[in-house]
Amino acid sequence: MAESRQNGVETARSYADSVRGAFSAMGVYGGVQAVQILAGMIRGKSAALLLGVGGMGVASLYASAAAVVQQIAVAGLNLAVVREISGMSDDEESCRVAATVSRRLTDLCAVAGVILCLLLSPLLSLLTFGSYEYTVGFMCLSLMVGMSVAATGRQALLQATRSLRPLAGATICSTVVSVVVAVPLYWAFSVNGIVPAMIAGSLSGLWFYSRAVGSSRLCGRSVGVRLRDQKPLVRRLLRSGMSLMAVGAMSVGVAFAVNVWLRAEAGESSVAMYNAASSVSSQCASLVFMAMAMDYFPRISALAGDRRAMSGVVEHQICAVLTVLAPMSCLLSTMAPFVTGLLFSSEFDGMIPMLRWLSV
Repeated sequence: MAESRQNGVETARSYADSVRGAFSAMGVYGGVQAVQILAGMIRGKSAALLLGVGGMGVASLYASAAAVVQQIAVAGLNLAVVREISGMSDDEESCRVAATVSRRLTDLCAVAGVILCLLLSPLLSLLTFGSYEYTVGFMCLSLMVGMSVAATGRQALLQATRSLRPLAGATICSTVVSVVVAVPLYWAFSVNGIVPAMIAGSLSGLWFYSRAVGSSRLCGRSVGVRLRDQKPLVRRLLRSGMSLMAVGAMSVGVAFAVNVWLRAEAGESSVAMYNAASSVSSQCASLVFMAMAMDYFPRISALAGDRRAMSGVVEHQICAVLTVLAPMSCLLSTMAPFVTGLLFSSEFDGMIPMLRWLSV
């Protein structure tokens, strides 16, 4: 009887700790997501007015193709780094060694991403747009791919060490700067400003995440190690990263295939409306999911060896997600016409039924 009562107390305490950590992360990173959504609204509205529905379709196609290359280049290291380092918080020296190795590996992946995008530029142009007209655009986007991979690696280090406030600050700053730069480029160059805006956004992300990592106590100071002297750690990161990469690569690959099919069947305008509806619905969900993941992923990675404790954390997080997300989905479905007019323009009215289905 006493043992049962003790187990009940421990379960309740575990639930309280899990939910408290989730909502604490939502309090810190939820604000970041709100800023990102507001910035996305400004950028989307500006693009709708300055580029038109066709121009937004071109931007969506560029972004989805670059995402495939970026996902392959990063090799899942961002997820592997969080998994590896989140369990080292009590050993600062090991944490610094792992952080140094991780940063060097992601930088090598960034270089590989640039080379891969350059080599595949003609093929990407042909697959994405049905011609070689956009080859130079994809060659320029290789810079964005490389900087995005490097920035993703630094973001993973901040997440792994649970440096949520520096991570939040870097995300807010890079988001604001990318919008401030993108809107004038759209206004001055129209469709030709899409690629420079994407490059500028990735550069701001790399700059601010690098500064945040540099000021971190656990991962800011590099340790004098060589990759060949850390072969077991390198193998673990690469093996784990490649297995984790599969799901992400499939996800962005399917999104790219859908965009290409829509462009071939119905033109860039349909691509723009599909991605606009997807973006609005996913932003509502990401306000919850991304905020909670800042606490959830390191927490569950640290419990990977304890199946019972890990199952408890999963159940608690699901309850917290449903509590917040269900009312948001209902509200989005009800206000779909208003949201479409507010965020885009009358050209996008055709996306209203799709937005309602996606909210469900």
